[in-house]
Amino acid sequence: MGKIEEELTPYSFARCNDCYLINLNCVTEYTSTNVKLGDTELPISRRKRKEFMEKLSNFLGGGYNFS
Repeated sequence: MGKIEEELTPYSFARCNDCYLINLNCVTEYTSTNVKLGDTELPISRRKRKEFMEKLSNFLGGGYNFS
């Protein structure tokens, strides 16, 4: 999963936990513990929370640069 994450990061993908790599363009709602993509709600793990929220914040703020 790490290799795929590296390849997709420039295309606005981020990992919210060990199981899910999501396209930030598809995020419709979020809290500090969950992210919603349409009708699907996924947990944000404690271990990934800080990095994921930073990436999401940068993406939403227009300062998208994950590399």
